[in-house]
Order: sequence, then C-alpha cells, then structure tokens
Amino acid sequence: FCSAAWAPLQKPALPPLSPCGLGMEITAQTTVSALNGSSVRLPCTFNSCYKVENKLFSLNWTYQECENCSEELFLQFRMKIVHWRLDRFGNRVEFTGNPSKNDVSFTLHQVQLEDKGTYNCYVMNPPDRHRGHARIFLKVITEVPPERDSTVAVIVGASVGGFLPGKHYRQGPPGGGAVHFLLLPRPIVQM
Repeated sequence: FCSAAWAPLQKPALPPLSPCGLGMEITAQTTVSALNGSSVRLPCTFNSCYKVENKLFSLNWTYQECENCSEELFLQFRMKIVHWRLDRFGNRVEFTGNPSKNDVSFTLHQVQLEDKGTYNCYVMNPPDRHRGHARIFLKVITEVPPERDSTVAVIVGASVGGFLPGKHYRQGPPGGGAVHFLLLPRPIVQM
C-alpha cells in the first residue's frame, strides 16, 4: 500500500542563475580628477533586479581621508530625504542622482585640496539582500595639465616622399580633446 502522503518529496529543479540571481551591481569610476576650486560630479550607478521603492531604498556616501582612516558619513538617502552629516564639506555637496533611474551620484562644489581621498558609495535596494559598494578616489589638481598634441601624421611617408597631398580633418568636441588626422589619397605603387 503506497499513498501520495508517504511518497518521497522531490525538490523542484532550480532555475539557472540569471543576472538577477547574482545580486546588485554598482558601477563607478575608480579615480576622478578635479581642479582645485571647480565642481566635480562623482558618478555612481547601480543595477538591481528590483524596482526602487523609496520606502525601502537606502544610500550612504562616506569619505575616507586615508586608506586606514575611518569612514565618515556625509550623505544619506532615506525615504526621499537627503541628510548631510559631515561639517568637512559644509553646503558644497549636492545630490545630483536619481535613484529611480539607478543613479546615486553627487556633485562636490568648490573642490579643495583637503577633499582628496576615497569616497564610498553604498546602495541597498530591498528585496536585494546584499548591499552594493563602490569606491572612487578623488585626486585634486592645482593646474590643468598641458594639452597634448594629438595630431596624427604620416611622418615616414612625408619624410621619404616629401609632401603628401590630402585633406586635413579635426574631430572632437569644441574646445579641446580633438584628434587631428590627415586623409591621404590612395598610395601609388611604382614597380
């Protein structure tokens, strides 16, 4: 006599791990450079399998002056309220992210040399069980490095064959970072 009540229980097959099964993912630049006296945005974004619910979502930004220094909380997001807790920055911190768009970035205005250090971004988006974490090292510079000449030229061809006819183009954003290049006609090969 065998009844269903006494039959051994079979475990259902587990679905394969999807990206959602791997938990929250945080993305941030490792190092950000800022000019002393300028404003800088420290970007931090996250991916979660769950929609952000402001009642459950939490964010902490902390600052570490040195590698072994303790972390100091200076920005906190709870239930749509942003709290600034660190006198070090005064009113120079502006939350410029949008958690519902998975962006928890902030902008630091009037950057000072003392702002150099590590900034930690912590995100918790229940029902995700694990808190996401990213680190950004802020490097403060006192002068803009000189613009490098990024002109691309065919030096070998010009030195061997003299002047090479072609069209000169400039590509890039106005005001800097442009790449100059020379579009050469098809080479003539003589045998």
